[in-house]
Amino acid sequence: MSYLPKLLSMTVFALALGQPAHAYYSTLDNGNMLKPGHYRMLGEVQFVTEGDSGMNLSARLDGAINEEMGWRGQFGFGTTDFFGGGFVKWVPIPDIDRQPAVGLLGGVLYARHSRVDQLSLRVHPFISKAFVVEFGEFTPYAALPFGLRNTEDDTELTIQLALGSEFKPNAWKHIGLFAEIAFDVREAFPYFSLAASLEWDEENGIQFE
Repeated sequence: MSYLPKLLSMTVFALALGQPAHAYYSTLDNGNMLKPGHYRMLGEVQFVTEGDSGMNLSARLDGAINEEMGWRGQFGFGTTDFFGGGFVKWVPIPDIDRQPAVGLLGGVLYARHSRVDQLSLRVHPFISKAFVVEFGEFTPYAALPFGLRNTEDDTELTIQLALGSEFKPNAWKHIGLFAEIAFDVREAFPYFSLAASLEWDEENGIQFE
């Protein structure tokens, strides 16, 4: 089974280096926080199921600011010609005992879709709760991503409902798996996403296990 973590890690790096891309508007995060000096790379495959249906690929890089805040950079392409931007993550209510984590991602995304430039101000409020099982840890989450999308001709309010989960297997210390589905609430699009993540720290570097 040792080849599986290596295969997932190779997938993450391939996405990060720019295979055909994705994940425009997706959340793929929860109340779990990275420690300062720790980083996470995440590669996503997103299947858009209505409208301009197709596939996007994207890569994300996450880091920590402090115990409550983190940062994220992302880029991607595919059905959406290109998109990229940055976010700040804030989790003022942590996941403790029976209390779920409550937080948000906020940031700016630029995209070029069907030869139209789009600039979006994004806010992704979310709630999540981690559950430890015999073979790993599941962290299901729900988010209500919304934003203002500006084009040359118009400004629109976009809203989605996103449901997903992260799974960290006991056998793969530095690797996580995500699945997320979203529904169009207003002027957005439904999609289904799969992703794999790889975490490392400054002291030990990248380890495939």
